[in-house]
Amino acid sequence: MQITQPGITETALQGHIEYQMRSRGCSVGYPPVVAGGSRTNVIHYMKNNMRIENGELVLVDAGCRFNGYTSDITRTWPVNGNFSAPQKVIHEILVDVQNSCASLASPEQSLQDVYHHMLSEIGRHLISEGIIPDQDKLHVAQKICPHHVGHYLGLDIHDTPTIPSTKRFEAGVVFPLEPGIYFRDELAKLGVSRDFLGIGMRVEDDFVMSKTGCAENLEHVKDDLLLEEA
Repeated sequence: MQITQPGITETALQGHIEYQMRSRGCSVGYPPVVAGGSRTNVIHYMKNNMRIENGELVLVDAGCRFNGYTSDITRTWPVNGNFSAPQKVIHEILVDVQNSCASLASPEQSLQDVYHHMLSEIGRHLISEGIIPDQDKLHVAQKICPHHVGHYLGLDIHDTPTIPSTKRFEAGVVFPLEPGIYFRDELAKLGVSRDFLGIGMRVEDDFVMSKTGCAENLEHVKDDLLLEEA
């Protein structure tokens, strides 16, 4: 976040991220997503070769590998250091949704249960803020966030696909929680407020289910911009 400024390229930012990982004795866990502007709406954007202009957002989804284990973190922030009013609203919604999902996660719940909760919370917030019409919030939320709330994490970035998301959490299980909101232009037909079209954001942190039955955040990557502007 500290090195970004209007005009930086996605390539330069990717190079800086990978340098920081390797200089600390880690390897790159997976090809990072470094997206600016409208490209933040492309969930698996991989080109990472465009310039990020003033007023645009930066979305970075990256993780390092250490002793065989992989992390998976996403942050979204304004390249000029200042959220616009609509950007800030969406970012605060996502942080709140992630906290709510973490509070729900327990040995009595599954990743699939948390996913349904995420959709409900995204829909509730967007309706409350007047960003989408008061209608079938789950259907609309699925269009706005077309990916799951998370996955199992360990020796592989998706570890392992043979374990169903309907399985209840057990102590020691590691999983990211990654609510996202992607207001692609074509979602105008759903009644999305035009002030928010083009905004794509995701926040993601890694959690472990503790022996006491609570989801503990493993990350120490603070969102300084949000803290400064709160």
